[in-house]
Amino acid sequence: MQCARCGTELGPGTAFCPMCGQDAPTRPTGSAADGSPLRFAPTSNQPAAPFTSRVESFEGDLVPFLGDPDRARVSGKLAQSAFAVVAVYNLARAGLWAYLSILMGQRGQASAAKQVTAVAHLVDFVSLAFWPTLIAAAAVDLAWRAKRRPKAVLQAHGEAFVEATITRVVPMWLRATSIVLVGVAVGIGAFGSTNPASTSQLSAWAATRGLSALIWAMAWGSLILWVTMSERHLDKRMGKAADPTLAIYSVPYVEPEAENGNIGQPAGAGWLFRTAGLIIAGLFSSLVLIGSVSMLPSGKDTIAALIGLVISGVVLSAVSWAFVRRWKVRGSVSTVRP
Repeated sequence: MQCARCGTELGPGTAFCPMCGQDAPTRPTGSAADGSPLRFAPTSNQPAAPFTSRVESFEGDLVPFLGDPDRARVSGKLAQSAFAVVAVYNLARAGLWAYLSILMGQRGQASAAKQVTAVAHLVDFVSLAFWPTLIAAAAVDLAWRAKRRPKAVLQAHGEAFVEATITRVVPMWLRATSIVLVGVAVGIGAFGSTNPASTSQLSAWAATRGLSALIWAMAWGSLILWVTMSERHLDKRMGKAADPTLAIYSVPYVEPEAENGNIGQPAGAGWLFRTAGLIIAGLFSSLVLIGSVSMLPSGKDTIAALIGLVISGVVLSAVSWAFVRRWKVRGSVSTVRP
């Protein structure tokens, strides 16, 4: 049976063409000379190969969703809540740093001196939660992503039974915005991490730290939109699958997609942004690692030094693993090219 519009060969029971979306032609009905219903005999004794398709074969790249729509909803709401909490936390940090910057500009006044000390202690206390909140939010994000696309379901049933990749549900401009915000926040934070050379620079130094916290808040806020975009995309796919004439058996096995299809190939703006993010993370973690190691012999802020040592080591390991993975994927792709 072939599609009436583009001529694509259609598998048995297919409701619509995977290439152009045209409804499948109705099988001919009638009866043979002896009055028995018409039947279609197989062309060979071999079993037919499973009918497969790709995401691009469907109109608008929308594969009808046949899986569990509630599988990732709870984790998605938890991720949004975590991102919102971390964004508000960074807004509070930004406000405290801005207030401290103003007070430092007035440090010549006797009344301002005590306020500077009090606010500085409060800023130090609040800043201790930066890394724990960052790690907790990242863990919630990973859990949400795992719920969206369970590997076992994806391999067994294909793309029709899992949510689409992040690169398909989140627009490029939003992903780029989030990456740029994180990169700028890390860069400004690294610049502001060095202590000022003189007291006259204290106000500008505090303002720099406050600006970094503000941009961090914007970056976490943008991630809330990622979950929203994912839910909207899922609703569109569910709407497409709501066709009463559509049955599970009529949707072909849609080949699984990699979350980052060109992970090992230097192609596209997304690859450039990811590479820049990895480089920035590696450089920043290296600076934190060097600073943490230098703090240990002095015996001051030992706990902070150990925390920085562990976190920077983990980040550097992750960055190294990402580049090794890219190299392996690129090598495997190059070996199969003609």
